[in-house]
Amino acid sequence: LNFLVNKKYIPVYPPFFMKKNIMEECAELDDFEETLYKIPSTSNSTLSSQQVSTSPTKISSQADIKDDTTCNSQKKTNIPSNEDLTRDDLFLIATSEQPLCALHKDETIESKRLPLKYAGFSSCFRKEAGAHGKDIRGILRVHQFDKVEQFCIALPQHSNKIHEEMIQTCEEFYQSLNIPYRIVS
Repeated sequence: LNFLVNKKYIPVYPPFFMKKNIMEECAELDDFEETLYKIPSTSNSTLSSQQVSTSPTKISSQADIKDDTTCNSQKKTNIPSNEDLTRDDLFLIATSEQPLCALHKDETIESKRLPLKYAGFSSCFRKEAGAHGKDIRGILRVHQFDKVEQFCIALPQHSNKIHEEMIQTCEEFYQSLNIPYRIVS
């Protein structure tokens, strides 16, 4: 995480739960629904704000990032009320990309603010199912794991350049650890 913060990525610790309708906007839910953990409904009661965080939290870091791109729950206007949060439509996140994708939902971001670069640190939750790893020999799959991810928002004409920068950042990280790596395209 510190490696990305030193590269001017904004660290974000996203919530573990996402509403189904938001998850559907961020991913092809039908392709992954069998690998996601749905929170079973035990009643029609709502969850308290202590049980479900509805917005990502900026992680304090040594980096001095002082622009208006920091994730601040007070600035968000599309946060659902507690009455809107029922267990019927909540899923545990499979990756921090899902809540990071939803971070600027319904916002228009001025081009001068782009690219936005986020370092998502999260616990991820996935079931063993389908073609997404269950049958791959030699790879240990677990249902809960932590990871750090790069997530960038850029103008379409700059997306290839940003993608190359992300790959370069990964390479520099592995080189800093002095471990072998391979780029798979």
